[in-house]
Amino acid sequence: MRVAILGCSILALAACGGASTSEETQVAKGPCADVEMIMAAKSDAEPFQSLRGDNVMLGERPLEDKWVSRVSSFEGRCEINAMRGFFGEPTDIHTYGCILFEAGNFDREENEAKARAVLDDIETTLIACLGDEWTVEETTEKMDFDVYRKLKFSPVNEIESEAKFKADALYAEMSFTPFMRGRGGKSGWDVHVQFQEMVDTSGD
Repeated sequence: MRVAILGCSILALAACGGASTSEETQVAKGPCADVEMIMAAKSDAEPFQSLRGDNVMLGERPLEDKWVSRVSSFEGRCEINAMRGFFGEPTDIHTYGCILFEAGNFDREENEAKARAVLDDIETTLIACLGDEWTVEETTEKMDFDVYRKLKFSPVNEIESEAKFKADALYAEMSFTPFMRGRGGKSGWDVHVQFQEMVDTSGD
């Protein structure tokens, strides 16, 4: 496991300062557009509300508190979730997650190279765009997976919470298993990134 302070190198300067906005659209432009848009949406009245598209469907039934993102961040397939009263606590957890790469059990070496390249790309983007106000912690082993790598990003000045459970603010994760994941999950390769925001609802 390693922990590092993030910073903007000279080579990443364009990514760190590449955003511009107009009074009409207020849409970020440049290499950090996706990161800036998602980070801004964390501050919505309900986190990520401005990025919600249609509800995710289960057959013909729309799922409550689960939406398809109206944009494709990092060229991935993205969804928004609201988990209310998490663990019976007066806390809601809102997530914005994107699947960046998926592959089955065949062509393992070829797909491993692709998965690692995708995770490396998102790591480079997040480090360049978040800057030195965030740290990153790396984990490279997990019992359930043959191959595993997780990058957990945390604000340097993280606000303390009295909640019994603490959700990671942001992480990118790569894993491989020849077996099914959890209850009916797919086997094979998975690379995804997830932004999370905890909201104290005790005053509601």
